[in-house]
Amino acid sequence: MDNATASSPLLDLPDDLLLRVLIGVPRADHGATAAACRAFRAVISGPRFLRLRREWGFAERGIVLEELPPMPHGCMCASSGVIGDQLFIVGGFILGDNQFGNHTNILQIYDISTRTWRLGARHPEVPSGGWRIFVADGRLFIESHAFFYNYDPQSDTWTDLGRPFFRGEFDETFVYSHFCECVHNGRIVFFYRDGVAWERANDGSWSRYEAVEPEAFRNLNGPLGAFGSVLLG
Repeated sequence: MDNATASSPLLDLPDDLLLRVLIGVPRADHGATAAACRAFRAVISGPRFLRLRREWGFAERGIVLEELPPMPHGCMCASSGVIGDQLFIVGGFILGDNQFGNHTNILQIYDISTRTWRLGARHPEVPSGGWRIFVADGRLFIESHAFFYNYDPQSDTWTDLGRPFFRGEFDETFVYSHFCECVHNGRIVFFYRDGVAWERANDGSWSRYEAVEPEAFRNLNGPLGAFGSVLLG
């Protein structure tokens, strides 16, 4: 295929001009275009290609499904979050000798610009249950009833933030377990079973979250989860 397209006039274009031409190719045709020759493949797999498609208005709207390259470690029930053009997958089960698999603390990072996987620093804890993951202030925050950590992609390091415990508003006992959490306006919000919510600022301080009425949560029983989704590319 490379030899068949060697005489194409497109190959004589400067790199920046070739990039501008190929950016207009529909997403569904990227695979076939990249297979046409090495020059096209270098442009489409380059770090600027997908970002410029979005900036110049060529990115398709709606849901675009694309098969990713195989993960370094196949897993299920992992926690995931997206920062920029990178997908972070941490924890979950890796299939082992038993049918349920083995818990793992591996961090796997997918770079959508280069379509490649790499491994990050392992989470300091090996999970024994579900983790909840949030993205705020350009970092990952992973929380369970046993710990609270954040991950800095720039330094590839985990920091133990300690479990946040607050005194209940309606009695004098400490509230140790919340039952719902989310990110709102760039801040992590914990909703507690006494009807009070707390938000975490980027400097690590906590304060009352005033955008919810205590009566809305005070008498609820059972778990409550919040789920979200992201579009890449």
